[in-house]
Amino acid sequence: MKELRSGRAIAIGALGVALLCAVTPYNDLRLQNTFLYGNHLPIGGLCLFAVLALVVNVWLMRRRPRAAFSNGELLLIWIMFTCGAGLASSGLWRYLAPMVVAPAYFADSGRRWLDLFRDAPDWLILTNQPGSPLALWFYHGLPPGQTIPWMAWLRVTAAWGAAFACMAAFSMGTSAILCGHWLRRERLSFPLAQLPMHIVRESGSPRGLIGNRGFWAGVLTVVVCHAISTAHHFVPSVPDLAHRFDISGWQQVPPWSALGLPVLEIYFAVIGAVFLIPADVSLSLWLTYIVLHLVRVLRFSLGYDPLHLGPLSHEGAMGVGAMLVWAPWLLWLARPQARRHSEQD
Repeated sequence: MKELRSGRAIAIGALGVALLCAVTPYNDLRLQNTFLYGNHLPIGGLCLFAVLALVVNVWLMRRRPRAAFSNGELLLIWIMFTCGAGLASSGLWRYLAPMVVAPAYFADSGRRWLDLFRDAPDWLILTNQPGSPLALWFYHGLPPGQTIPWMAWLRVTAAWGAAFACMAAFSMGTSAILCGHWLRRERLSFPLAQLPMHIVRESGSPRGLIGNRGFWAGVLTVVVCHAISTAHHFVPSVPDLAHRFDISGWQQVPPWSALGLPVLEIYFAVIGAVFLIPADVSLSLWLTYIVLHLVRVLRFSLGYDPLHLGPLSHEGAMGVGAMLVWAPWLLWLARPQARRHSEQD
């Protein structure tokens, strides 16, 4: 019976992933709407999961209790929504697709892009011929009567897919080794997992989210604000709510002109995610962001470029340097847990 119910969850999760993967590129690229998978709490998977858990499952629990989804099934579906459907957007395709076409398309831009890929294997990029229809069609669209060159894309996506599958397996294996250390010694709260677990835990309770007035007040506030902004976008005569604040006027005098904070924006999704993060973690994120911008001011004062652009900016270089120190340190601290895993095997 458990195998049957888990199979049902896998089937529904796979259908949801297929639906989201089909809709996401059209929504993001063709319609240029808000990205369905563009942040740590993707609205595409979250909305579909909320409907399943708070509407469909609540109805099943009241009308057909035996057919209702268990907590484990719902969490399995949520994992599939967030991990699987994200591959059609920020998780893979949004960056992979232009990456394998750009070298040929921009080969004549004066930067000699294609020279770096002369000896690259055929599967690494879609084409190495400047002006190839494969590159032109990707950026300008298919001419009338032409069909999508599936075979050319199949070779590249299969090769890169195998590479990313190995990376995903490595990430999951590393997480399995470090999980015990994170839970027992670091006592991480995994804030991004709290919302789906909260939805699952209280989906069938009359005092849970369904019956929580504060929850619905927050939902109504966000929906109304976004509805007004959407109406303003299509009908400019509709006044928009003040959610963008121009502060560039405060940064006109050097060296503060290098601060790089021209606009402050209100993002409800970010507010919700930060609410789930422990206060010390959110404070460190905020302070790090401010310090990075103050470093720009310091660099400008010393006569350097505030933000050295290139393949790796100085801020990106600092992040890579921090990871080179932080990752070995985490592995060193997790030695007892890894040893315990090896003894159990």
